Amino acid sequence: MAFTLQLLHINDQQTTSLAVLDDIPRAEAILKTFQDSGAGDVTLTLSAGDTYLPGLFFAASGDLYGHPGIADIQINNLLGVQANAIGNHEFDDGTETFASLISGLDDEGESIWDPAPYATYTTPFTGTDFPYLSANLSFPADSEPLLNALVQSSGQSPVAGTIATSVVFEENGERIGVVGATTPGLASITSSGGTVVTPSAANQRLSEEEIDALAAVIQPEVDALVADGVDKIILTSHGQVFRVEEGLAARLENVDIVIAGGSEVRTFDDNDRPRPGDTASDTYPKFVTNAGGTQTAVVTEPGDYRYIGRLVIDFDDDGNLIPSSYDSQVSGSYAT
Repeated sequence: MAFTLQLLHINDQQTTSLAVLDDIPRAEAILKTFQDSGAGDVTLTLSAGDTYLPGLFFAASGDLYGHPGIADIQINNLLGVQANAIGNHEFDDGTETFASLISGLDDEGESIWDPAPYATYTTPFTGTDFPYLSANLSFPADSEPLLNALVQSSGQSPVAGTIATSVVFEENGERIGVVGATTPGLASITSSGGTVVTPSAANQRLSEEEIDALAAVIQPEVDALVADGVDKIILTSHGQVFRVEEGLAARLENVDIVIAGGSEVRTFDDNDRPRPGDTASDTYPKFVTNAGGTQTAVVTEPGDYRYIGRLVIDFDDDGNLIPSSYDSQVSGSYAT
């Protein structure tokens, strides 16, 4: 009997102040409608990184709530994000800020939540309700102790306020693995501190050999999930260039879906309604033959909460994705 997954996905949220007035409320309405729709045997809501971007909106949280970026994280908590790839912008205000926004604590273990008297949102901030994921980043205890302290074992149930290489969601008798990845060119575009990136690249435009090397780091993480009996696996990747995720989809085995972040490519199917002025850069979803000879769906959305991705897709009894089950009347890129 086929299993049906409803995957709701976003990437590159990196809020601007105008998005708060219109796109974010509409994004929430779309997500909540789909999350409550009962479509699929399991629904997952995932992000592919760049949750925030230092700027006016990011800084305003410092005045309102005691620490920059709190509102960005609270928005994603309220949207129901269940796991998130580590992107490059997460490091833009430094690794200490990133660690504090995940945990809700400063470097002395005290809460960063300190709302001003005029703050209208008063629910205490306790960090992310979701884990951040990346299989190719590590945080040495001697150079990144705050991030290192948040690292959890791979392949376990997701834990809020943590970092992991992978997690496994268990629902309705099904186990779905989610692995994270981050651009090897991280150090060239942000303040990554003592974070170790494997492999490391001079920039985000990876050569074919560098994509090979990244796939070689991710595949053992996937293999460990498969060895543990997980037969449906999603990679959420902040690769910065869509070609990177396409390349990973072709090189990896037993990965069914890849969510691409950082490139903000506009992808539509034949039934989608783009926002005025938007044209397609590629198709939604893009099916790629993977290293195991089955099909992998690659999906992505533009950033700034402008679109919500919805992929409702069937899997066979062996955990392989069934491309013919895709229905453009149901799935696709939904403009906010």
